[in-house]
Amino acid sequence: MKAKPVMRGKPSLDEFRAGPSEEQTSSAPAPAATVPAPSERTNKTIRIRKTFEAKLKEEAFVRSKTEGRVTESDIIDEALEFYWSHKK
Repeated sequence: MKAKPVMRGKPSLDEFRAGPSEEQTSSAPAPAATVPAPSERTNKTIRIRKTFEAKLKEEAFVRSKTEGRVTESDIIDEALEFYWSHKK
């Protein structure tokens, strides 16, 4: 049977306002600011034609069988990259 963890009492308002103790701040260095990678993705909800939805789903399925996992988002990403690289 596991021993129950020791629960600390609720900190006082003064302790809360004082911030973390020296023990808590000295053990972990502050995280460095990072610049997002160019390939980092974000969610974007868009509306597309039903025919495009079916074509995307089919293309992702066919390519996944030969190339490994290929998602509909991967195909859209490739198409947009191609579009903007060839746009004058």
